[in-house]
Amino acid sequence: MKIFKIQRASAVLLLFFFVMHIVIMHYAFPIQEITFETTVSRMQSPVWKGIEICFLFSVILHGLSGAYAVLTDYDKIAKFKKPIGVLLVAIGVWAMYIGTMTVLSWVP
Repeated sequence: MKIFKIQRASAVLLLFFFVMHIVIMHYAFPIQEITFETTVSRMQSPVWKGIEICFLFSVILHGLSGAYAVLTDYDKIAKFKKPIGVLLVAIGVWAMYIGTMTVLSWVP
């Protein structure tokens, strides 16, 4: 039941961050022409980097919790719940580290 709640909460976060990402990065906000320079200035903002990292976290959480739910539904695999959970957490930490370093180190 805990995975079900994590999956639903991360889905709501995904919807919020996805809409924010699309509106801010792919449409003019405030109304202006979207150029490479405006995109660069947005991506250099510390606030925007924080939003992108939160978006990344919600994507990883949603994907890996879904993978855990699917994998542990099979009877033959369900007996390995703990190792699967540890493996998926390790993958999540690694992916979060790589993604965060990519977002933080972005310079034009």
